[in-house]
Amino acid sequence: MVKYQEAGRQYENDEECLIFDYTIVEKAYTGENEIVRRYYEHGKGRNVTGINILTAFYTAENE
Repeated sequence: MVKYQEAGRQYENDEECLIFDYTIVEKAYTGENEIVRRYYEHGKGRNVTGINILTAFYTAENE
């Protein structure tokens, strides 16, 4: 079951799923530019220099 909240409303749906995932590709020896920035890496508990990639996946059950 998927639960999500939008503008104060909560939705539940057994037939659809929306997943967001972000990954940081570390570039420790690269200076900052348009795509390489400093991000907080929760897994390491510190800031790292790298590229932040956001992936979205949506699936719906067909009847």
